[in-house]
Amino acid sequence: MVSSIVTQYTDLLRTSDYDLWVRLRELLRGQGLDPQRTVVVELLQEGPDHEDGRVVSGDGRVYQFTLHYDQADEHGASRARLGRWADITDSWRDGSLGPRTADAFAWMSSASSASSASSASSASSAGGRVDRCLPTFCLRRTYQATVSTIRAETTNAHTVVAVS
Repeated sequence: MVSSIVTQYTDLLRTSDYDLWVRLRELLRGQGLDPQRTVVVELLQEGPDHEDGRVVSGDGRVYQFTLHYDQADEHGASRARLGRWADITDSWRDGSLGPRTADAFAWMSSASSASSASSASSASSAGGRVDRCLPTFCLRRTYQATVSTIRAETTNAHTVVAVS
């Protein structure tokens, strides 16, 4: 299963209006990445003035970076800058984020497959529309939505939610 951090942070990167995510989208574009095709593996506060992050680009490259900004300033995130940007595609398996990075690749692969399948099925679907497809399940907004089982489990200090 995919880490909820990967899915939540990626959704924030793609949709959030908060200064941090807006600025991160700008910085990623500046590095040649499309935020709508980029998956966030991690963004972790490492001090009062920076966060360390890892992303997987739409073309499968893995990047590690440091995002510097004044976290005490209400609008400091809107002025964030990249302090370190490294392509770690050849070494991402090393270290503690290796398994989560592998999850991100799996998520990208299944999201691509689910997106193709949902596009075809949504055209014939009546009474609802597909808003976005996540790798483990499709979120469908209908007037009467039903979820049979929601199960949450904690694995390696990450909460994973499965819907069946």
